[in-house]
Amino acid sequence: MRLLTAVVVLFIACTPSTPASYVALSGRFGPAGGTLVAPDDDVLAGARLDIPAGALSTEVELSLVAADDETPLPADGFRVGPQFRVEPVATVLKAPVRITYPFDFAARSTFSNTDAECRVWQRDGEGWKGVAQAASDENGVTIETSSFALAAPGVQRIVILNVCLTNPQLCALPGPCTSPMGICMERLPDPSPKPFSIYSVGVSRTKLVYASRPANEPIRGVVYTYPTGQTTVSPPLVHPSMGTSFGRPDMTATEDVWVALPGPDTVKFPRVAPPERFDTQSTRISRGVFVSSSNVVSRFVQDTVNAAPVYRLVKGDDEFTVVSDFPSNTAINFVPRRGQSTFIAWNRKRGLVFFSGTSNETVEHLVQPPSGFFVADVATSYRSGAFAVLFVRSDGAQRKLSMFSATPTSRTDVSNRRDFDDVIATQLEYGSDDRLWAFTSSRAQLDVYNFTTGGVSSIPLSNAGTESAEYRQMLPLVLRNVHPTGELMLITVGTTSPAANFYFAIKRAGTP
Repeated sequence: MRLLTAVVVLFIACTPSTPASYVALSGRFGPAGGTLVAPDDDVLAGARLDIPAGALSTEVELSLVAADDETPLPADGFRVGPQFRVEPVATVLKAPVRITYPFDFAARSTFSNTDAECRVWQRDGEGWKGVAQAASDENGVTIETSSFALAAPGVQRIVILNVCLTNPQLCALPGPCTSPMGICMERLPDPSPKPFSIYSVGVSRTKLVYASRPANEPIRGVVYTYPTGQTTVSPPLVHPSMGTSFGRPDMTATEDVWVALPGPDTVKFPRVAPPERFDTQSTRISRGVFVSSSNVVSRFVQDTVNAAPVYRLVKGDDEFTVVSDFPSNTAINFVPRRGQSTFIAWNRKRGLVFFSGTSNETVEHLVQPPSGFFVADVATSYRSGAFAVLFVRSDGAQRKLSMFSATPTSRTDVSNRRDFDDVIATQLEYGSDDRLWAFTSSRAQLDVYNFTTGGVSSIPLSNAGTESAEYRQMLPLVLRNVHPTGELMLITVGTTSPAANFYFAIKRAGTP
């Protein structure tokens, strides 16, 4: 009996009495609990595990592990952030823990669901189950759970009433280019290999560029030629892993494809030669890459060693600093203004800043969201200084669209601005004629906005009933425009499973 008592005393003395805290992908935790937060430069940035005191009976090392499980979600379910699990998955919990799943911004903004309507899809048996959130914000969704199973943030898509039900004749898809709406749809050949993520498909020089990662194979870059469907595949990329935050690629005239990968890397993958890595310093995070019409490559990166966020534009052989008051640890988006060779950086809460990329600059937010709204999407013209901003109210109940024909000179400058209230759009894209195309993922319809006249044209994509499989397949997810010809609008439709994606082209035959 005395020997047993001694062992118990020794165990208590070696067990941590205060909660552990780590900014890492793994750490040791005991009965005192603690927190594990993924680093900002990792593919799981924003992931967090909170363990209350008493949830663990013994000390154990826990890890956040990224994964890619292609098991299909329910028909109306979509993933909007990286998958990961906590290992060891079989860890016995005596009380629920809180796990935060970060959003991928491009995927999240595709859907009209509010943050409060987001959930977590958790692996369960042969499929997935939806887990209601305990909390959410613009960066991610949190659940309370007693399982460390594989999971990811997601939404259930809400289908809006199809306008075709009231006017079926308007919605009938015609034969080749005879539509009175000036629009024809044509199925493109299925890409092979398939894209890794529908949110990372880029359009450049009338070709599609994307990354592919078949099961148990390395990541490769793909150039897809329209209209033949022929694909050119690069050698394997050297980056060991990536999530849905893989950036939208761009391509040079020689078909070298550039892309910003999660963390510090920017990669160029030529068609034949081995890929090259840039900006691999651990103190930088890649935010975007853009190839100009004169083949100058611009890379937008964030420094993480400064007290305030500092951004750099690496343009060709030159490097410029952009300083702004963007909040720390929030998503910053980089948008090229191709018509002017200038750039926009934007944040959901603070709004838009404009910079030239020819000198060091301290910039101010000349376009800010209205009170109670946030910035949901920004699109820029291919031929002029025009741009558009989609604002969404924090509760998701209202959306506003502002179109600008030029950069404002101050926050109060409205001389080159036109506003549209109560829109339903979730994504924006300019055509080469400076009309703005918009859609919501919950309706099989495109809306076309004209800055000059203030007019709006609605283009239905299906005459099927909202409950039919055909209608749901027509619901768009991602919109892309080919420049300079303006002949093709690419919409990916169907589900987010790589095995089920298919693609349509929308070719202009007249004026909407």
